[in-house]
Amino acid sequence: MAQAGAATLVSHARSGNRTLLELDAGAAEIEFLTASTFRLRRAFAGRLPEVPRTAHLTVPMTIEEPPGELVFLTRYLRVALRRNGLLVSVSKVSGAPVMADATEAQYCDGAMRVERTAAGSPAFYGLGARVADSLNARGTVVRAGVPFLYSTSGYGEYFASTAAYTFNLALTDHYLVEARGPGYLDYYFCYGPTPKEVFEELQMAGVSIPTPPPAPAAATWTGLRNALARLMHASFSGLMAPTFEEAPWRGAEPALGERASQLASLINGSRPELGPYRFAYQQEVRDRGLPPLRPLPFQFPSDTEAPKHSDEFMFGDELLAAPLLSPVGARSVYLPMGVWTLLDTNQTFTGRQTVKIDAAGLPLFARNGSIVPLQYRVLELHYFPKLGAEFFIYENDAGEYSQVHAAPAADVMRLEIESARDREYEWVVHHCGRPQAAGFEGRAYAEITERGRMAHETWFYDAVQKNLHVRVRVAAGEDRIVNVTF
Repeated sequence: MAQAGAATLVSHARSGNRTLLELDAGAAEIEFLTASTFRLRRAFAGRLPEVPRTAHLTVPMTIEEPPGELVFLTRYLRVALRRNGLLVSVSKVSGAPVMADATEAQYCDGAMRVERTAAGSPAFYGLGARVADSLNARGTVVRAGVPFLYSTSGYGEYFASTAAYTFNLALTDHYLVEARGPGYLDYYFCYGPTPKEVFEELQMAGVSIPTPPPAPAAATWTGLRNALARLMHASFSGLMAPTFEEAPWRGAEPALGERASQLASLINGSRPELGPYRFAYQQEVRDRGLPPLRPLPFQFPSDTEAPKHSDEFMFGDELLAAPLLSPVGARSVYLPMGVWTLLDTNQTFTGRQTVKIDAAGLPLFARNGSIVPLQYRVLELHYFPKLGAEFFIYENDAGEYSQVHAAPAADVMRLEIESARDREYEWVVHHCGRPQAAGFEGRAYAEITERGRMAHETWFYDAVQKNLHVRVRVAAGEDRIVNVTF
């Protein structure tokens, strides 16, 4: 039996963000990419293979050498390497533990084994596209299509060496990662602690997680539900450009084909009214590294009910999508914390509960305290009070953002547009009483009795829907403020 492990750290030499680790068997290095992210590589025999490198800013860091350890201290983390066995433990600078090796990493008979502690029963997400009702993989054994794991202990880890990975997450107080193929260990560790912060860390560190092509889908109702579940698990594994292949469903029974078409229109971008909203989140993928489709526990990591619902998701920060996955136009929807508005009907629902809805098309809910831009005859800015909100609309032709803000204060609501291009806008303030006036600095806007007659600097109140509409034309570079008095 060929076995490698049981190494002792002999010496170390720092070069910028990298520290070379001389072992009595094999070789290793640790490189800090940010104050919260490092890459650890270890060859169990011989030298480390060469890898492409990206230049990074110098990470402020100190190295200490208490008995039996080599310790790296950054602004956020304390990373300790045990000299005997090179076991890794990570804690916050406050001393609170984050991650720790349970045993020394080993390479035996063509397989690498890494064992981590899992105290406190954390949830685990990611590991590529797969079919599972619960998004939490704890208690299962997963052959990972993508070897990225997020733990609610507050970190993500991505194993970069090419191999067939299996994650055993069914153990009591630890978990085991096994990989067939590589003769060396190579992983990125990112402290978040939230999923969004982990993905932003990966983006700042220049780590790109390749995702395999989607698996073929069977044109059945079960196949449709499975396709959506795969998308959710893939998004939690770093899928940044989700697609839904509509072709297999075109020959399906009419109701199934319609449901598949509804889902495809949202994911693939064929709903023109969502264009400004979608473009903003496509740009956020590049700027922040956040997936546009977000499983509920990605957006609401402290909600213990969220992992149970792989058949709904957040589309960006503001919209919750609950696709219809059966012939009937009704379904149950779990709504996380907040107050939610069903866009098609303007109905409101209180969160932290499951509600039943009837819908013809794919239901979309907007959360209170958000602005959702929708493109119809003009660009409509749908604001859902009573919390303040903002949105950044990416202007592709200008290469910059228009910024919109809304905030209530006592009996006045302030609506503001900083436009990067000439455009006509219409504010749509949902669920409000009839205002007394709208305007700015003594200039009163005219009230219109029919919405179809709205023009620049006019407003209309829809008493049935209880929505306020305010129309303004804003020049490029202009900051247009509207104060609404109630």
